[in-house]
Amino acid sequence: MKDSLGQGILTGGDGCRFVNLDVHDNGTDGLTHGIYLSAADCLIDGGRYWRNVGWGIHVYPKATNTVVRNTRCYENGATGLGLVWGSNNVAYNNVVYHNGSGIHLSGDSPRKSFEAPFEGPAVLHLKLQRSLNSAPAPSQGAGRRSAGG
Repeated sequence: MKDSLGQGILTGGDGCRFVNLDVHDNGTDGLTHGIYLSAADCLIDGGRYWRNVGWGIHVYPKATNTVVRNTRCYENGATGLGLVWGSNNVAYNNVVYHNGSGIHLSGDSPRKSFEAPFEGPAVLHLKLQRSLNSAPAPSQGAGRRSAGG
């Protein structure tokens, strides 16, 4: 999925499976993402989520029992990978680099005008490693598109 002026993928359907997708160059503002998922019992496994104007992967606000694993999230204008709200969501074995910010985990959103407690743990397994050649340099204008192209 590429070159959408809105979300690359927008779903609220439970039980979704997204395996080895290449999702890039989507959106025109920070509220348009590579994938925006708000559903239960979903899997994002493998694939590349890159050069989207907003977030690469945004799991929010009512996602539960969702697994994000084995992905590469890079050169996104905002966050590479985010698990926000929901419960029992897990992210592991993901590579996240060269984004506006890397990984976002939170139990509430400051943009909401009401309070909602964190419903469960967001689990993130990180392996940190230093390597001079592990990630490509960001391209010019990564994560920035105008409505005209």
